[in-house]
Amino acid sequence: MELAADFIGYHIKGGITLELKPVLPILFTIMFLVMVGFGIIIPVLPFYAEELGASPVELGLLMAVYSLMQFLFAPMWGRISDKIGRKPVIMVGIFGLSLSFFMLALSANLWMLFAARVIGGVYQPPTCQQSQAYVQIITTEGRAR
Repeated sequence: MELAADFIGYHIKGGITLELKPVLPILFTIMFLVMVGFGIIIPVLPFYAEELGASPVELGLLMAVYSLMQFLFAPMWGRISDKIGRKPVIMVGIFGLSLSFFMLALSANLWMLFAARVIGGVYQPPTCQQSQAYVQIITTEGRAR
């Protein structure tokens, strides 16, 4: 194993060296937590919304509003990250998603569920898409051309 200032190298048979930059585990952890949060919410949300009096149509809208907000706000977050950088945008996204998860947990009314899903949809693109873009920028060696 070879250590350097900006990466940890792992040598594999055949002379191939894989580089693991220190930021990658952090980005993978962020992505994992976002996906686990999303994966936990989806199966529970219908029961939660039904308990708060949601009709089937409202439940469908509750699911759709998250994706709609992602669709609308992803380009905006891309422009912002081009101006101020990926790291600050990722941090804002983490804060916003945390806020939406807390709001979802504390929702006592259907409108609060909708607000939490809207906020979650607005702040999901800066975490996932910007993390993917950041990984693409820092891992340029060894790609197929």
